[in-house]
Amino acid sequence: MIEFASTQVAAGIPAILGADAVIPAAVAAPELAWAGLILLLPAVSAILCGICAIMGVRGKLPGVITAISLIGAFAVTFMLFRSCPSDAARTIHLFDWVAFLGVTTHRHAGTLSSRRLRSMSTR
Repeated sequence: MIEFASTQVAAGIPAILGADAVIPAAVAAPELAWAGLILLLPAVSAILCGICAIMGVRGKLPGVITAISLIGAFAVTFMLFRSCPSDAARTIHLFDWVAFLGVTTHRHAGTLSSRRLRSMSTR
């Protein structure tokens, strides 16, 4: 019989955590939406550096913009680490990668109602 390493790891988890250990479910944390700055700061930096390249800026400005952006993203990450409680995992909804006909997946868990499906099939 073939035994995979993941099977061994999964079998060892109760021994590590204890026989009656329960891993709590993730908790939605909309109050931590400011964590989106971790993604936004480097994106803004890339846009500003692109503008500097278009305008022909050859000094230290693009480097300073990039350094400030990355230091800011690190600071936001560190603040998130310090402010997030450790009782359960947190999910922070920033945006939907995929949305179907205006139905956001995080509210409806990826399902469409039968009324919505009927209206889609009549189009």
